[in-house]
Amino acid sequence: MKDDRFRKIKVVLSLLDKYNKIEERLKELKIVRTRKVIPEIGEWYVSILFNYKINTNPSEKGFDCIDPKTGKKIEVKTIRKSESNPVGCWLSKDKVERQIFNELIILRLGDNFRIRQLFKLDRDDISEENFSLLSSKKYNMSWNSLKKGNFDITYENALQKGLKNIELLKMLMEQNMYELLGLRSFKRPKSS
Repeated sequence: MKDDRFRKIKVVLSLLDKYNKIEERLKELKIVRTRKVIPEIGEWYVSILFNYKINTNPSEKGFDCIDPKTGKKIEVKTIRKSESNPVGCWLSKDKVERQIFNELIILRLGDNFRIRQLFKLDRDDISEENFSLLSSKKYNMSWNSLKKGNFDITYENALQKGLKNIELLKMLMEQNMYELLGLRSFKRPKSS
């Protein structure tokens, strides 16, 4: 019994060492800045897909990216939840009412950090008409309400919704999404 615990501890410590090295490498590449890996990977994805600049100024709070051409401020929400979780994400009503950001982009990542779904909304789309309020303080943006509102970005509407590079989108999307988007011929490069 004792030997089994020691083996398990060694495995866990080895995995954590690898995780730390991955985190440090992501920082070196300037993909993440803090230990908030999931949100910052989402911001990076959005910056490369839409040619936005990541907001690195700590005194400018309430938005994550800026469109350098228009000056629009973009809030990015990145969620990594299972397919069976219908909750989606939530957004502070106060943040919407203070008009800190112009657009909201929501990424739903799979377990492999690939994009499962991508949504883009104007701030004016965020209302009780489209999303239910939780305790009158935050909007519940369920996956069903986002799909019903036609806020999802698909291969067909990507350019219209401001996406700058469809090839990058193909690389970042999960394999099962390729079929849904009619991209059967695309083969994702093998990871090294």
